[in-house]
Amino acid sequence: MKQAFVRKSWENESKKALKSKKDKKNIYQVVVRSGRTTIESDLNIKPKTTVLSKNENSFANSIFIHSTDESDVVAAASKKDVIAVVKKPKIVPMGFTGEIRGEPAYFPSLLQTCNVQQTVTQAGIVDSVGNSTINVNGKGTLIIVWDFIPEQSSSLSVSELTERDGGGMYFYPNGSNAFASHGAQVASIAGGKSAGLAKGAALALIGLSDDIFQDLTVIEKLIEAFNGPVLINMSFGLEWENVNTQIEIDNINRFMQFASQAVSDIKLRYPKTMFFIAAGNETQNMCDTLGTLTYTIGNTTKTKMVIWPQFERDKNSPFISVGATTVRQEPPTRKISIYSNYGDCINFFAHGGPICGWDTDFSSFKATQGTSFSCPIAVSIASLLFSAYPSKSASEILDIMNTSATDSVTGQYSGDTTSKFLQLPATLSREAGTEPPKNNELPGDVLTGSVEIEDSKNSPLNEARDEFKIPLIITAVIVLILLLLLAFQFFANKNKKTTI
Repeated sequence: MKQAFVRKSWENESKKALKSKKDKKNIYQVVVRSGRTTIESDLNIKPKTTVLSKNENSFANSIFIHSTDESDVVAAASKKDVIAVVKKPKIVPMGFTGEIRGEPAYFPSLLQTCNVQQTVTQAGIVDSVGNSTINVNGKGTLIIVWDFIPEQSSSLSVSELTERDGGGMYFYPNGSNAFASHGAQVASIAGGKSAGLAKGAALALIGLSDDIFQDLTVIEKLIEAFNGPVLINMSFGLEWENVNTQIEIDNINRFMQFASQAVSDIKLRYPKTMFFIAAGNETQNMCDTLGTLTYTIGNTTKTKMVIWPQFERDKNSPFISVGATTVRQEPPTRKISIYSNYGDCINFFAHGGPICGWDTDFSSFKATQGTSFSCPIAVSIASLLFSAYPSKSASEILDIMNTSATDSVTGQYSGDTTSKFLQLPATLSREAGTEPPKNNELPGDVLTGSVEIEDSKNSPLNEARDEFKIPLIITAVIVLILLLLLAFQFFANKNKKTTI
């Protein structure tokens, strides 16, 4: 079994810190360039600021603080080597729970139990594949689902995830508290035994932690270990709401730019790696929105929102953004889903619902919808293409995806057609002269004996812990010296009186 070592965070377990962690609205993430820093020591002595934890990763150090003093937060942002100070974002899935609003969908209604004939393989033939001459299954590639995880890992021990052609799914909880069945549904749609298109790909589910830089460090370890084409599925968003001041906007923008650059750096080091993101379900043209976003869905209004990575609109974005389509019984048979975000910066549209995936909450296949679930369709298509053309780079696979995309989808809002409807080529077989693909081993065990990625025994965090201890040790030594001096003075005076 291979091992990968990723540093675990230092946690402040004082009573004050434990109490402060409950006040979530005043928790901030201080992102500092990698390397040794003592900023946490400076912050920890502020009367209205408490350091809660510290992560040291390949891309950045993340220090989580609780503060009720805005001046402390501003001061932290101005420190040397600090990239950004942002309020801890809310992690949200990109599944859509609203009504279909009368859309005559071809597949089951939401939360309806699906049978095998209604899973995404069949949906894919109608909506994404368009043919049945596919002679590859994703073998030789790795799909990483970076997502929410079930609270009980035992719920993943099902044939849909353990009896796949590509082997059992690897599971890395990663210290995540983002609990939901969402990640299992995404994994099922990407590569599950019954529902998945890329059944032969190696499959890994990694939990979303509070620190994406820690997650990206783990992901890079997995990419390095697999040593082959890797597709990362990101069906989530980091949300900041009520972003009112320019200081907040500037810090969030720096945070997002640094996070996106970390992804670009991974892709540069590993040219067969692709990151796919769900475009989001806000019914917005994401490409024309330059500032914060305010919108209403049903009875819910979101005000002055910023969302990463969905707000990554640059043409040089490291992400492939995937919107959702709905398959209908009536013409047009393919249509951009009424909830899906859209615009020129969306790379592709793929089937997003209703769609069937394994739901750990119900222990059955359930119908769902959202760009969360169109994203793994795109990921699995890339996996199949890599399986057929193992010598090609990620950019070459993207070129094939662009070439094979069709214009047979009606634009929901403009009424125009889009040329971004994703489908596979008419036929797909392994490239002549290439070796039969195989899945390389990953760190840890597969699901039946899963382990978390371990902490390094020589972690520099030991030094970080010492940074907190040093002031206490110095204080204790000073107090001890003073006590000894007082004791010496006391006995000296006593002896002096005795002599007199």
